[in-house]
Formats: sequence, structure tokens, C-alpha cells
Amino acid sequence: GDGAIKVIVQGGNKGAHQFKWRGISLGTDSVSRLDANTNYLVKVTDSLGCFVTDSVSLTQPDSLKIDL
Repeated sequence: GDGAIKVIVQGGNKGAHQFKWRGISLGTDSVSRLDANTNYLVKVTDSLGCFVTDSVSLTQPDSLKIDL
């Protein structure tokens, strides 16, 4: 796919954060080449071990149409 997600962390400890995506081996704040109509779950952990999880579902946009 051609979908993408970028996580923006607010609050928590200001140190480095760890990102764990369900079903994705990357440990980064952004992932790409994602399929539509799929729910993606990420767990973000700060340097003190505090964590939060969240999810997003990517949808397929309507097809481009033109009228002549």
C-alpha cells in the first residue's frame, strides 16, 4: 500500500521514546507502505517505562473522477 502514519508524542518524560507497532517490525515514530482498510496499533514507551497505546484505521480514498 501507499499509506503512512507518523506519531507525534506530547507529554511524558522528554527522553527517547520507544515505538512498537503491532505486526510491523520497525521501531520508529513513522511507518509507510501501509495498506488501507487496516487498523494499526502502536505502543509508545518513554525512558521511565510509562507507556500509552493508540490505534488508527487507514481508509481508502474515493477514486479520482472527472467529467468532460
